[in-house]
Amino acid sequence: MCKNLLLTILLLSAGIILVPQAYAFSTVDVYKDAYIDDYDRAATIDGVPDSITNSQALFIGNGILSNGNALEARGILTFDIHSFAGQTLDHASLNGMGGRYSGQILSIYSYSGNGLVDLSDYNTSAYFIGNLPLAETNSLMDVAPFEMDITAALQSLIDSNAQYAEFRISSNAMNPYKDAVILSGEASSPFSIPEGQIGSQLHLTFQDSNPVPEPATMVLLGSGLIGILGLRRKII
Repeated sequence: MCKNLLLTILLLSAGIILVPQAYAFSTVDVYKDAYIDDYDRAATIDGVPDSITNSQALFIGNGILSNGNALEARGILTFDIHSFAGQTLDHASLNGMGGRYSGQILSIYSYSGNGLVDLSDYNTSAYFIGNLPLAETNSLMDVAPFEMDITAALQSLIDSNAQYAEFRISSNAMNPYKDAVILSGEASSPFSIPEGQIGSQLHLTFQDSNPVPEPATMVLLGSGLIGILGLRRKII
């Protein structure tokens, strides 16, 4: 009887421990996006932005132009996350379509935004997430899907009650004719992204506060309960 009791307790405990979390999924389209240029009539970039371009694609790169002037372009992506306040992420990724020339390394940063793309976004203090994994391409229109894990960065913004999550993308390539490109989802008229393609998105999975057991777990849990009932009858 002791062996049966021990087995029943183990089954019941396993059933309780293995009850998994249920998850809530959400896809967030880009709210605002554009790229910011710093153009200087000299062979160095002074870090003071000059213009914002809202078009069908975000161009990202830097270097010295053929006329000796310097140019750097940084891409900005803004997402409305106010409805996720107080929630806990299981996973978050930044997804989209884009491409880069060989040798380019794209760095991506996150910060709490104001829902706009303005010149201050060029140098706003931000958290470095990592290098954006865009596929290499021989043509800027030959784009491919990309995905980057941003769970920790986005959870930090949610925990700080940020209304907008903004991401800044810059390039190390010192050649302005070898830009990277990311398709835009919030382009000004008359521009639009190619038919059948979308702009950047957040793909989010949130932990559910009300866990729901899987069917297999319920069977295991039930086995433990049945075992206890059987033992009770034998004792009686």
